[in-house]
Amino acid sequence: MQVRTIQCSDRIILSCQCGERVVLIGRPVDWYEEDRLEFSCECGRILTLSDRTQLEPDARFVPLYP
Repeated sequence: MQVRTIQCSDRIILSCQCGERVVLIGRPVDWYEEDRLEFSCECGRILTLSDRTQLEPDARFVPLYP
């Protein structure tokens, strides 16, 4: 599998109680400006920006899978 990366300004990692993580590319202000404040986990739970976790805060590249 080929892995590509993109440079991004920031990323937000949301943690669900089920153990899954949802990665959002961009800064919190970007999501507020787009009025996107709720995100769905695969288990069905609704996540918000208050569900953020700090993992690898210095990472500036996010892998993309084709």
